[in-house]
Amino acid sequence: MAVIIQLRGDTKAHWTEANPVIAEREMVIETDTSLVKIGNGTDSYNALPYRWDSIFYDGSNSVTSLANLPITKHTVRAEIDYNQSISLTSGLTVGRTVQVFVKNTSTSIRTITIPTTGSYTSMSGASVTIAAAAWIEVHITCYAEGLYNIRVGDV
Repeated sequence: MAVIIQLRGDTKAHWTEANPVIAEREMVIETDTSLVKIGNGTDSYNALPYRWDSIFYDGSNSVTSLANLPITKHTVRAEIDYNQSISLTSGLTVGRTVQVFVKNTSTSIRTITIPTTGSYTSMSGASVTIAAAAWIEVHITCYAEGLYNIRVGDV
């Protein structure tokens, strides 16, 4: 039999306004930011630090272009409405992956060009199309100094 663990969740604005004391070891989630706080049984919500950042997740960068993707966080959320090409701002460290969630906000199919020469190896061909209002997921991994593997999949 499967066990379901469900966290208490609400928007950041609602958590901040209500400002409840979070029970010791209780994890609560901001449903609009995906950030988590862990209670200590004493401090109210506003006094607790975000813990998801330091445990599992370092936040995300939001962009509207796939050119010069920022690599300061493990996740990038991109909303695009025209055809684009993927590139990075600077080198990733060996073993690190940047996960890019791309949403096509247009009402037409869009094409993303994937670099396949030089420092880049694509596991998904030279381009990928995204249906209108659809999402794809792109993983860019540095597998050796200055060398990157790019893999694309559906969300």
